[in-house]
Amino acid sequence: MDFTDAAASSLLIVETSEWFDWLRRELPLGGINLPSEETAVFFIGHALHLADRLRGAYRHLPDPMRQRLLKAAIVYQCWEQQRNLAERARIPLKRIITLHEVTATSYTMVLGASGRHHLVEASDGFHYIVTIPNGLWTETLPATELICNRLAGLMGLSVPGVAIVTLGPKLLALSDAAHPELRKRPRLSALPCCGFRQIERSERVTSAACERRLRREQRFTLLGSLAFDLWVANLRSSDDSVRCTQLPGVSISSPSEYSTGLMGGDWVRFLGYAGHLNPCSKTRLAPTDERDMRKWVRRIEKIDMNPLWELIFEMPSSWYGGNRATLAGILDKLQCRKHGISSEVDDLVRSNARRAGKLPCKTDDGCVLRLACRLGVA
Repeated sequence: MDFTDAAASSLLIVETSEWFDWLRRELPLGGINLPSEETAVFFIGHALHLADRLRGAYRHLPDPMRQRLLKAAIVYQCWEQQRNLAERARIPLKRIITLHEVTATSYTMVLGASGRHHLVEASDGFHYIVTIPNGLWTETLPATELICNRLAGLMGLSVPGVAIVTLGPKLLALSDAAHPELRKRPRLSALPCCGFRQIERSERVTSAACERRLRREQRFTLLGSLAFDLWVANLRSSDDSVRCTQLPGVSISSPSEYSTGLMGGDWVRFLGYAGHLNPCSKTRLAPTDERDMRKWVRRIEKIDMNPLWELIFEMPSSWYGGNRATLAGILDKLQCRKHGISSEVDDLVRSNARRAGKLPCKTDDGCVLRLACRLGVA
């Protein structure tokens, strides 16, 4: 074997070792079992051979495309082996359903002035506030509400349960009759809608001690809601006098809390959004609020986004206009924004301090935070 063959063999061993480390590090995150060491090396060698053959046919194959080809080939072989082993062992593969499916049995009333939300009773005995898709390729409202609902739940905020509520032609006709200008052509088939379970508000506790505890929990929940607004660029009003009237631990019974998320459902605008201090930053913060805000920020940074990716495969395409590429871009954008919430909280603290007249308008970030802590406004 000459020097060229020895160098090529060494490079092959090094590249195989690197891909083996990648396989051992990344594969379990996708729910695929790791194969044995010999099998993994065989899969990697087969993928490298495939990439070399493809490069022989396409001499100008870019390196990023080669990397993706190798990853796809390795992961597919591991998945195929796991599937074959499950078939031989006769282990039933059950698909995990995260969205409950019910059928609407009666129509109650229309909610709000938009005509998109309706109250219905479902086959499970609960009432649901449903969002009826408009059927246009620009539809984003049901998907926006569902994504924001799941994100708030992953943060630890109290949210209502979500289900796919199927409305038949008769109930759709009743909903169209409330706002005939929204739908001029009758719908002849059933339509899957995004439904939020309606939950009644609990009674206020009269004990003074319980009232003080509820107020503290209420303020903490409010700050979590504010951190959520910063994350999803929620355009809703953040007036304390309105939002503090809700008791903590009580589920939000209206999807209007999520309708204004993702820049009001304007996904194109949200994908290009890179600024800070959206309208929710006008909320007044108490001097002790920053510590609680940091707790919510740490929760957001630790959130696993995989449950949201599973929703893509269960969500009806009519909820997002059938544009799955844009939907995937939204989830990628949310993942990127997770690590920018801390800087937005810093901007929020500085904005509150400037309105209080205790900070100059221009200074470096470190001086702002140190001065804010010293003055007791952060």
